[in-house]
Amino acid sequence: MNLQQKIAQMLIIGFQGCELQKDDPLLSAISDHMLGGVILFDVDLMAGNDERNIRSPEQVTSLCQQLQSTANEANAPPLFISIDCEGGNVNRLKSSYGFAETLTAPAVSALTAPELIRYVELIATQLDELGINLNYAPLVDLAIEKDNPIIAAYARSFGPDPAHVKKVAQQFIDGFRTRNILSCAKHFPGHGSSLGDSHLGFTDITHTWQPEELLPYQNVNADMVMLGHLVHKGLDLSLIHI
Repeated sequence: MNLQQKIAQMLIIGFQGCELQKDDPLLSAISDHMLGGVILFDVDLMAGNDERNIRSPEQVTSLCQQLQSTANEANAPPLFISIDCEGGNVNRLKSSYGFAETLTAPAVSALTAPELIRYVELIATQLDELGINLNYAPLVDLAIEKDNPIIAAYARSFGPDPAHVKKVAQQFIDGFRTRNILSCAKHFPGHGSSLGDSHLGFTDITHTWQPEELLPYQNVNADMVMLGHLVHKGLDLSLIHI
């Protein structure tokens, strides 16, 4: 690969369209420049409509096949085809489109061990059959701040206990791996104690963050870690001096 292709391999981009025409710029980015991957969304916020890349299971499967075939025909590395499928309120594969029903994180946290295994298998199997190979989950933020506008408000956390959150997250990671789905723990170093929503603007966690928010990341073998759009002045300074 040349330098441009090596750089392209580091990029995962979003795009518009449930089907792609042969002259679509995205396909040439894959075949000519060896784009690293794509991310699928259901709602197109920029265009202001309810359809972006997801309409039905059959349509998503066809789209994923088209994307991977383009990479394969160009002898490019397989694409990361990624999605946010935490379940509950953050899930692009909604049941209204014909996908499996998912649970909020507190509901998942309350499952028995056998129930949790079956639930993770259901999610992993669905992703695999669609052709999606990277899921931006599990979320390992701790439910520390009850008034948190983006974690607690959307019931996204497995709970306040780092050991329990870590245990449930590991089940997701292991379950995904049985279907060759890559996992991504998020949002490092911890969004559950924040008072703001980092999607909406500057979010400083310097005085609200707790050290135990790092514990779910320790000794879990997630394939990736997603950094939050967060500022921790003390943590940043400590890293500078390592």
